[in-house]
Amino acid sequence: MRRIINYFIILGILYGGGLLFPENIQIESLSVAFIVALMLFLAMSVLAFLVGTILVGSVVRESVFLTFFSVVSLFAITPMSLLVISSSYDGFAICGFWTYILLGLAIGIFTVAVPTKQS
Repeated sequence: MRRIINYFIILGILYGGGLLFPENIQIESLSVAFIVALMLFLAMSVLAFLVGTILVGSVVRESVFLTFFSVVSLFAITPMSLLVISSSYDGFAICGFWTYILLGLAIGIFTVAVPTKQS
């Protein structure tokens, strides 16, 4: 359920950003926003799976690694994913370096954390 909530949060941030700042975020229609949010959601899900796989074999304390990864994903991975999506999909464009950073920050802050299973 939390993953579905995260999808709709990403969709709201992207579409709301396009409505509030049309000079920085161009989205052709709501259907384009659905597709872009789905692509970003899938990219973030794959990265979360990879991090979970790395954590299983890691000797580093989980909280330290998760804190480091959340900061890195907030400022690097999400904006890079947005850059790849905006360059590959025609109906979606983002103008400006700081727009990528602010969208990554907003998505990182407002998405709901999915709890990991503790053993």
